[in-house]
Amino acid sequence: MTPLEKMFADLSVRLRQGSRAVSVVCPETVFQSANLENRALVHALAGKLLMNESRFENLSALQRLAELASQGRSCLILAEHYTNFDIPNLFLILERLGPDTEALSNRIIPVAGVKLNEEGSFVRAFAEAYSRLLTYPPRSMDVLRRDPEANADELIRARAINRAALVQMVRLKRSGHMILVYPAGTRHRPGVDNTKRGLKEIDTYIKSFDYVLFLGMAGNTLQINPAGENMGEDIPARDTVVFVASEVLDASAFRAAASSACTGGNDPKQVVADAVMAALAELHAHAEAKREEILASRRS
Repeated sequence: MTPLEKMFADLSVRLRQGSRAVSVVCPETVFQSANLENRALVHALAGKLLMNESRFENLSALQRLAELASQGRSCLILAEHYTNFDIPNLFLILERLGPDTEALSNRIIPVAGVKLNEEGSFVRAFAEAYSRLLTYPPRSMDVLRRDPEANADELIRARAINRAALVQMVRLKRSGHMILVYPAGTRHRPGVDNTKRGLKEIDTYIKSFDYVLFLGMAGNTLQINPAGENMGEDIPARDTVVFVASEVLDASAFRAAASSACTGGNDPKQVVADAVMAALAELHAHAEAKREEILASRRS
């Protein structure tokens, strides 16, 4: 099995040469605009792995969300996360559908961890192909809090980054953009149950948006390498990928309905996060069924 960076060594070099993103994130650089030259390279790479019959189901719902964002309503996308190619595959599928959906994709701003910029030159050059809002993730903050004295300086930096990211998020969601968040906060790893559990912080996101859309998916063109240390060591594979969108939901209504299931002793924020993951699991089942239908048609 050949790792990603080795399989596409020539493109890897060109990505690094075209990189302009900062290697250390500070409050002034939490919003990173897309490097479109690098995106062309990433899509050339991803396109070799993403089968042509890959698709986006219920596109009209995403278009409706984009309309609402254009009207000044704050719009949130909560998505499943399996691979570091989730964003390239999503953008590439929308690009393949034509200029209108390509333009729509450019209004999607993923929230990502600072490590995408700070982990290494290849990951950074790859990630900067897409506009993104960088934050210090909850799991990383929890690690720092285990020894607040030793990590005092980094905790100060982390809090400053997250305050700045919140300011930028308000600006973006008021200017026609849709914010995409992975509620589990990490890629799903088979057999590791907590990678499928929603972070309770997702309740705060939902509370601050007008509308929410859930996005399930099936298929994987970049499999996690358990022995690898970064994305460059993950294993690429050709595959059919299917995204399935929910209908657009009123965020406060969803949150209220989810909270109503909270019983004594349960964390109400975690109850909402669990409801999010349950909704995504249902969409995942739809995506898997559609993907199997496509694969069966190819085999016949």
